[in-house]
Amino acid sequence: MSFLSLNYFLVAAEEMNITKAAQRLYITQQSLSSHIQRLEEHYGVRLFERKPALKLTVAGEYMVTFANRILFLEKQMVSQFSELSEKNIGRLTVGFSRSRSRIFMPDIWSLYHAQYPNIDVVLVDALTVQFDEMLQDGKIDLYIGVDAPEESNTCCTHLVQERLYCIMSEELLKKCLPGTWKQFLVNARSGLDLNCIRNFPFIMLPPNNRFRARVDRYFSSIGVIPHIVFETSQHEMIYALCRQSYGVGLISQMYLYQPLKQPEEKGAFYVFPIKNNIGSSTIDLVYRFSNPMPKYIRAFLDSVEAVFQTYTDSVDSMIEKATGICAAEG
Repeated sequence: MSFLSLNYFLVAAEEMNITKAAQRLYITQQSLSSHIQRLEEHYGVRLFERKPALKLTVAGEYMVTFANRILFLEKQMVSQFSELSEKNIGRLTVGFSRSRSRIFMPDIWSLYHAQYPNIDVVLVDALTVQFDEMLQDGKIDLYIGVDAPEESNTCCTHLVQERLYCIMSEELLKKCLPGTWKQFLVNARSGLDLNCIRNFPFIMLPPNNRFRARVDRYFSSIGVIPHIVFETSQHEMIYALCRQSYGVGLISQMYLYQPLKQPEEKGAFYVFPIKNNIGSSTIDLVYRFSNPMPKYIRAFLDSVEAVFQTYTDSVDSMIEKATGICAAEG
């Protein structure tokens, strides 16, 4: 007997239709029937009459009553164990990409660890679609991903919109537009049209990146093949090379957050909001519904939301202050 089998049985008893119950549980009819059969074999009773229509036996009606009680007590037990985890050793497994966790995890950890010093946090690096599968399989407790799918058994909290910005040094700008660079700055204050920099050297993300794909579609729509002098999936590398005037970079404002906290003194450096409609992505916090939710997990969710709120409240003003360019609304 397992708690999972009891839960599956209750859904079948509620639906009184194996097909509908299996669809609701996102499992096959064969798998659901197998769980019910194991319960019947374990207790030596028949839980359903299957002909002429599906209905509960007397034993099945008793099973509904006791299964609900058992699962309620199990939830209470889990809740009590989560309370103990505040003082004893526990583990929280979090899906968070390496590039984003490098930016946000130190602050999240600082907030969380102060509350739950004995809970170990394990980070898993993967793509959002893989995180979602891991969450459904119980391999991770929660994840922070991009444009996460909304499932019926998960909660998805939108943390922030991720927008693309253009970065370049004044040295490169003067080199590419020696006679008109000052007017270029004036025009770019309300947003930069990518067509205006079509002849600049570009430092780009790889083609499999979602932002790069959108930029490629835009340039293709106007018949332009950009001159890409360097290609890398490392956002920090793009920023560093643009600082050194090797090219123009297209980068999420998220990856400007840490560098602009401590701007380098290497001459003027500009960050332009992009005027073209190339879309944005949403950073999402995703976890499975749990009632009651363990306090140590709730505290981690709160820490994530607090850190991203601080980021949201400050990143645009940081860009404006550091560059003198007014960041356009996404």
